[in-house]
Amino acid sequence: MKSTDSNSDDEPDPDYILSPDDLLLTRECVVCMRANSLDQFEKSYSNECQHVQRTVCNRCVYQHIKHVLKGESRNNVSCPEPNCPVHFTYATIRSILLSHGATDLFHKYDDQLARQSLEQNPNYFVCPYSDCRLGQFQDMTRNTTACITCVYCQRMICSFHRTVWHTDMTCDKYDQCQTSANHSTKLWLKRHTKLCPKCRRPIEKILGCDHITCICRYEFCWECLANFQRIKQHGLHHHRITCSHYSIRNVVCTLL
Repeated sequence: MKSTDSNSDDEPDPDYILSPDDLLLTRECVVCMRANSLDQFEKSYSNECQHVQRTVCNRCVYQHIKHVLKGESRNNVSCPEPNCPVHFTYATIRSILLSHGATDLFHKYDDQLARQSLEQNPNYFVCPYSDCRLGQFQDMTRNTTACITCVYCQRMICSFHRTVWHTDMTCDKYDQCQTSANHSTKLWLKRHTKLCPKCRRPIEKILGCDHITCICRYEFCWECLANFQRIKQHGLHHHRITCSHYSIRNVVCTLL
């Protein structure tokens, strides 16, 4: 079945031409640099947005959301307007995606949020087997063992470690084996990752700019770990003085 989330809108329209009279009722988008009709800039995305008027057209806002949701920062869709620190709500994302016919992408986003919400419950377990990955609730107050059975694939799971059941090995013995393996892992993490200044999750940067957004939604500079929201709002002098992005001038930054 053909997906409703088409990539055809990624391509520029060669017939996009406006008459001189039309230009009087248009505004240029700061992203695509097109002169769009004013109805493409009609309303703010959120009452919390700090910009007086919009400068990014509806089409580019949609492309921005689609790009973020297909990446790793699915819960961190920020307003694309320059210097606006607001993050879009679920209702805003839903409205924009559905208005552009991206129902498939919205349902994937919705499913991801639902699973994340379920995983906050300590009695919810996701099957660790890659060919299953389905979830179930298990009341652990009634269990006398850490071993539970997936109700879908009928394979055994360790509820304590939330992994494949370690046959012929107690949880204590499993921990001892993991300690040795964890030492090598810690060395690798120390060499190749940095910790998010807010949630302390390790992050590996492979490519791209130094503007990092963690899955906890905290934004920071990869080089100096400075708060990037503060940098965007107040200027490059909020980088650490040893950072290559630091500037003594009070320059407000929109992109790093």
